[in-house]
Amino acid sequence: MINNVATLIRCALSAGVAAVTFVLFYYQFLPYSERNRAQTGFNALIIMILAFLTGLMFGVGTTRRYVVAAGFMLGMFAANAILFEFDTAVDPTTHNLIPFEFVILGVLAAPAFVGAAASQVIDSVRRGKK
Repeated sequence: MINNVATLIRCALSAGVAAVTFVLFYYQFLPYSERNRAQTGFNALIIMILAFLTGLMFGVGTTRRYVVAAGFMLGMFAANAILFEFDTAVDPTTHNLIPFEFVILGVLAAPAFVGAAASQVIDSVRRGKK
């Protein structure tokens, strides 16, 4: 039971990091009409690095590391879904390509799984030295 609770906490923390990352680097508190012009490749790189680090940090020491990485992706999806609701309440014609937004967020969050794989390597090395 303790392992399940620890995994749940790691997933929640991973999703929280993702939501904060989404708000700070993707949303940028801009209206929808200006948001896409403000996006840069640098922001995407930062998001991907944070995804990798989150998968790495929260994956070390657990056997459910890929579930924790999925928490990061789901956190990004949840933040975008909430943003979608707010944006369409103001202007229903925004987010006409919503499925592609989720695909893009999935690509940005994918390095969390690479970080989880790296945490598996770290755990293997640590077990081998004991």
